Amino acid sequence: EEVQKIYGTLDIFEAQEHGVSLTDLRRISQIPLTKLKVILALLKKSGFIVNRARSTYALAPFAKKNPALVLNLANYETKKSYDQSKLVMMLQYCETQSCRRRFILNYFGEDYEAEFCGACDNCLARARSAAARSNGERSAESVEPASFRIGDAVLHAKYGSGTVERVDRDLVTVLFPSIGYKTLLASAVRKEAQIA
Repeated sequence: EEVQKIYGTLDIFEAQEHGVSLTDLRRISQIPLTKLKVILALLKKSGFIVNRARSTYALAPFAKKNPALVLNLANYETKKSYDQSKLVMMLQYCETQSCRRRFILNYFGEDYEAEFCGACDNCLARARSAAARSNGERSAESVEPASFRIGDAVLHAKYGSGTVERVDRDLVTVLFPSIGYKTLLASAVRKEAQIA
């Protein structure tokens, strides 16, 4: 979607010999500056855009003739980002010390109310070591869980709006439409209702 906005803006302003400035691209496309720079760097690296003057951009000659190619690249990069975020989630599943049932249900968008299922390897290990933790020290399990629920709409300063997919103590895993899954400290995101 962002690449389409950038491509459309560059196409409209193609008649300008000096190209379109970064400031104008940002103002017209309404894309955050960091994200805009990343997309422009990707398009430039791929040869779809060129610099005409200092900090101005224009479509490369072959990109004007084949806009579908530019959009296919954007779709590929978006899919690649999503796929990488899914791999990260698989690694988190393998490495979690929390309830695996809760993790997998949260991944698929289901809220699992119980903190522990009592059936997965982690919950069974936790039950076996309960006597060992009775020394009065505060354990990791006693940390207050985040006040988020599966499906909450949240906002992050860098990644924008997303949906909570998993809650684990002081961490939340959020699905951002443009980049995929990110696991963040709960304090790094806010419920969208709190922002208004």
